[in-house]
Amino acid sequence: MSRAKDGAGPGGARLAAALQRFRVQAGLSRRELAARADIDRSVLSRLERGAYPHQVRSETLSRLSAVLNCGDSLHLAAGTASPGVQDLSPMLQQVHSALGETAIREGLRRLELTAVASAFEARILSRDGKQVDEMRLCREVGTATGEPLEPRGGCSSAQPAWRRFWIGHDAAHTILKTICKWPYVLSEETDANYLAGLLLAPDRLVQAAVRNSLLRELRPAWTPDCGGVVGEVAERLMIPGWVAVRRIAESGHLDYYLPSAEEEA
Repeated sequence: MSRAKDGAGPGGARLAAALQRFRVQAGLSRRELAARADIDRSVLSRLERGAYPHQVRSETLSRLSAVLNCGDSLHLAAGTASPGVQDLSPMLQQVHSALGETAIREGLRRLELTAVASAFEARILSRDGKQVDEMRLCREVGTATGEPLEPRGGCSSAQPAWRRFWIGHDAAHTILKTICKWPYVLSEETDANYLAGLLLAPDRLVQAAVRNSLLRELRPAWTPDCGGVVGEVAERLMIPGWVAVRRIAESGHLDYYLPSAEEEA
């Protein structure tokens, strides 16, 4: 029985375009990519030209994806279910296959990460409810995943935001490997950074911190200079400034927490 000539059809053309795009973005030559992915360079060349005469194995796509750090994009381009997609229910597999746009699949992935982080929120807050308690975060994630999680040591007291972020980052990686089902789209590291921000800075805490900053100092809410607000939110939640910027931008209904015209007056 002859094998499917995937390289000659639309799937082969999509895979060829995606593979070349991600390889160029990674700054790798064909020789370098073939060596790192442990595949024959002639096979890679035919894949990039859309001239590979056989069905591309999922294992081959997984090795290429791992080197290029491109999530399941190559599997989707080839019309092949990635190992992560194979773990989904049949209905979700159909949904995933129908979502050709990376932005749409990334949006659904982030909705899942938001839901996962929200499930932990009530159990990881400090006693006063104003911050996430890193020890509780480690304990709760360890309990939920069955993977013991120890807080990072060796960080000076002058760097609490650094220490807390990497604790959240470790927790995020543990959650991604054990709880999350939707396959990552861009890279696991991107998802870990995003999930760490959600865990350490839940929407409610971000909104409260922004409102407190604006009202306490009677700072105009609409001024172009918002560096002070970002700094205060980062300090209040004990997170890096870049995480504060992202979480302030992402927090839902943030406009409800901005001062009214009467409050600003």
